Amino acid sequence: MGLIRSRAVRLLVAPVVGLAALMAGSAMGAGTAGASSSPFTIVIDTGVTGPYGANGTAAVDGTKAAANVLNKTQGGILGHKVVVDVLDNQGNPSTAATLLEQKLASGTKPDVIEPGSISTEGVVEVPIANAAKVLSIGTPNDSSLNNPSKYPYEFLVAPSAILDEESLMNYVKAHHWTKVGMIYSSDAYGSSVGQATQQAAKSAGITLDTATYNDTDLSVTSQLQQLEADHPQVLYTQGFGSPVGVILQDLYTLGWKVPTIGDLTTATTPLVATDAAQPQEKGLLLQMLKLGVYSANEPTAEKNYLNAMKTFGPITTPLLTSSYQYDSIMLVAQAAKQAKSVATPELAKALEHLKQPANPLWVTLKTYVFSPSDHAPTTSPSNWVVIPASGLTNGQYDGPTS
Repeated sequence: MGLIRSRAVRLLVAPVVGLAALMAGSAMGAGTAGASSSPFTIVIDTGVTGPYGANGTAAVDGTKAAANVLNKTQGGILGHKVVVDVLDNQGNPSTAATLLEQKLASGTKPDVIEPGSISTEGVVEVPIANAAKVLSIGTPNDSSLNNPSKYPYEFLVAPSAILDEESLMNYVKAHHWTKVGMIYSSDAYGSSVGQATQQAAKSAGITLDTATYNDTDLSVTSQLQQLEADHPQVLYTQGFGSPVGVILQDLYTLGWKVPTIGDLTTATTPLVATDAAQPQEKGLLLQMLKLGVYSANEPTAEKNYLNAMKTFGPITTPLLTSSYQYDSIMLVAQAAKQAKSVATPELAKALEHLKQPANPLWVTLKTYVFSPSDHAPTTSPSNWVVIPASGLTNGQYDGPTS
């Protein structure tokens, strides 16, 4: 989801000494894995420590859970045992670029790169992965990454933000609201969400007033007062991590009692579930995919996913912090089965024309549909619900509101 933001982007040039290794490894690397005795290697480059460590750790667990399920139930991917290699960039995009380039220059290329768990990691990692002709797939959802002509081997598992916002506008119209206020981050991902919300509101005939903040801001009181002066009927907030706490605290301090809906990244911020009983969250609503809401009737794929996640310990973060990574590997496995190959070009082509199995292994969305011109999945707005903020049980919120 879609969670989550420095805007500095610095691409480093791989050491010359690594070029020979990359060329030498191309015959057996990403994409050709060789004999079935060779592993199918996934590199995930994210911050398992640092400001987004909880989400980075969950993303790694989701990737490892998928590998474990595939190795146990299907003997890996086309007979290749799936192994996961973790690079801890500590939430720093520059470090992410350095670590990934060093990894690619060190020997045989991996088969798949998970380009971080947040957009600021993805915007530096995807160009590196695609330049090395390695398939990249994962949660970073900045709109610039969905560019098949520029990044032919990059696939996004989180749907385009416009689908989130179309679903939100359906909820707004169902409650007969006609005027919405929105506060969102000025970082790359927040800006893309803001743009998508404006587009969806215009199409729905909803008036939208907006304000932005920087992730380093310690107060957003002035922005909230600006929005309050326009008298919106509902407030929509976008943010991830500490900015969410700033927004909610300032909203509470102002005493502005307007219905407030947090976006999908807000809903996947660990502190939201942790502090659900605090007064600043009283009445807070969250936009969430249905997977993140408890259901007594879990399908087999979801049970397998949850059981695999529990092997790493209690699930303390919202499921969407791990489920997209889990799905990304299951999608690759389906593509390999369809293509009868683990070669990068064949995997990419299979994903673009992915056949939907009767009982898919993925869990976040019911279907993932890509195309040669769109590497973000299309899906129905009915996948989203709006729920009250609450504590989590096994990574799921308690249930939907009306």
